[in-house]
Amino acid sequence: MPRKPSLPKRLRDVAAQRDVIVGDQHNYTTADLTRVETQLDQIIALLRHDATVRVERAARASVIVVGDANDAVRFAPGDMSALGQLQRTDDPRRREEIYLARFVLTETYARWDRDYLPLAGLLTPAMRLSDRGDQGLSAAGVALKDVRQALTDFHKERLVILGEPGAGKTTTLHRLALDLARERLRDPVNGKLPFRADLFKFADEQNPS
Repeated sequence: MPRKPSLPKRLRDVAAQRDVIVGDQHNYTTADLTRVETQLDQIIALLRHDATVRVERAARASVIVVGDANDAVRFAPGDMSALGQLQRTDDPRRREEIYLARFVLTETYARWDRDYLPLAGLLTPAMRLSDRGDQGLSAAGVALKDVRQALTDFHKERLVILGEPGAGKTTTLHRLALDLARERLRDPVNGKLPFRADLFKFADEQNPS
C-alpha cells in the first residue's frame, strides 16, 4: 500500500529580511510585512484623530490616502492580502484593529468618506407597544435629512432602509459601516463593531453560497 505524502513542517523560525512567508497564494518577505504593519500603525493613529479618507485614482490601480497633505499615508490595495497575514496574530485587540482598518482601506467603503450624499428618509413610528413612549417619534414619523440619524441622533439599535432601486440604500450602508469602523477605532469600548452579511448569498438554510 503506497504511503501518503508527508505534509511540510510548519515554519517556526523566521529570519528578518531574508525569509519568505507563504500563504493564500501570496509570498511575503518579513520586510514586506514590517512595512505594511508600520503603515497600519500610522493609519490607525491618523483615524483616531478623525483624519480624512480619499481614493486617489492611478493608472494601474487606485490608492487609498488617509490624512491630509501635511500628514498622509498612502495604502496600495495590493497590500490588502498582507493585512490578512498580519491578522493571524494571537492578540485579539490587534486582530480587531486590522479588521476595522480593512473597511477604511477598501475602496468599496473608503470612497464614500468624500463622495457620500446623504439619503433623506422618514423614521416611522414603531409598531411595538414597548416603543410607544419614545419621544423621538410622532404619529406622522420624523423626517431625517440623513437616515444615519436614526442611529446617531435617535440611538436606535436596528435600522431597515427601504427605497426604490438606485435610491442609495447600499451606498448608505457602506458609509454607515465606514463610520462605525472609524468610531470603533476611536472608542474600542463603546463603539459598535460593523459586520457585513449579504443575505442574497444564502440560497436557503441548507445551501449557503
